[in-house]
This record gives sequence, structure tokens and C-alpha cells, in this order.
Amino acid sequence: MWMLAPAAATVIALRVLVAGMRAVAQASADLTGALGKSSSAAVAGDELSRVAARLGDHAEATRAAADRLRANRAALPRRQPPQARPLG
Repeated sequence: MWMLAPAAATVIALRVLVAGMRAVAQASADLTGALGKSSSAAVAGDELSRVAARLGDHAEATRAAADRLRANRAALPRRQPPQARPLG
């Protein structure tokens, strides 16, 4: 009977070791998933930054075009409205 005690202790230790390794594997999988999500978020953030920069460039070009149009309109001679003819 005393020979079974070390064998039982070894079996218990192996079960604890297996449970610990499963926990480590699960934590590793969770970490890998989280890293994948943060990597995806970083890529999305970079894309959002590029789109925002393009939108800012487009807004600046539109503003410059509007300023040129206003300047051209201001440079044109003003037409006077036609004079009303007297009735009669």
C-alpha cells in the first residue's frame, strides 16, 4: 500500500501540470486574439488617418477654389440694372 502513495502523488502532480498547461494555452490564445484585434485596430486607425488627411486636402482645395471664384467675381465690372422706362 505504501508503494501506491508515490504513484498517486505522481498522478495528481501530472493532472495539476496538465491543468496548468491548459490554462496557459487558453491565456495564450486569448492574448493572441487580443493582439490580432489591436493589430486590426491599428490598421484601421492608420486608414482612418489617411482618409482624414485626404479629406482635409480636399477641403483645402475646395476652399482655395471658392476663394479664386470670389476673387474673379469681385474683379468683374459690375453691371448696372436696366433703367426703368417711364410709363406713358
